[in-house]
Amino acid sequence: MLSWDSMVRVRPAFVLLALVALPFASGCGGGNPPAPVAPPPEFQFDDAVKSAAADQRFAEFTKLCQARAAEAQRLKAFNQANPKPRSESVQAEFEKIQGAINDATTAIKKAMASPDWSEADRKVLQYIFATSAGQPSVTEGR
Repeated sequence: MLSWDSMVRVRPAFVLLALVALPFASGCGGGNPPAPVAPPPEFQFDDAVKSAAADQRFAEFTKLCQARAAEAQRLKAFNQANPKPRSESVQAEFEKIQGAINDATTAIKKAMASPDWSEADRKVLQYIFATSAGQPSVTEGR
């Protein structure tokens, strides 16, 4: 066992060793960021799907998706402006916005489940939803 005097003499060596080892132990060696990953096949859209999205048949669905995306942006701004813990009135406003998102999501799911859409139409609906939600990797066509 080390005595108090020997600990006082050895302590600077331990501190120096820790300072030298810290950059290696932290894992932040300034390496390259990971390569971007391609989106899954259901979110890879060709030009035909992108051009079909402008068809008037999808106008109502596009409005549903844009309304949901707007509510999601509203919730994001609300969360940034009102961090937790929240008062009851602020929490009630949060739940109101969350309810609007849930309602919009339900309407979108119901519209997508309609038997009137073909498989090609469903691919267009997925594209509209993904781009309305502001997914940059989808809109860039990676």
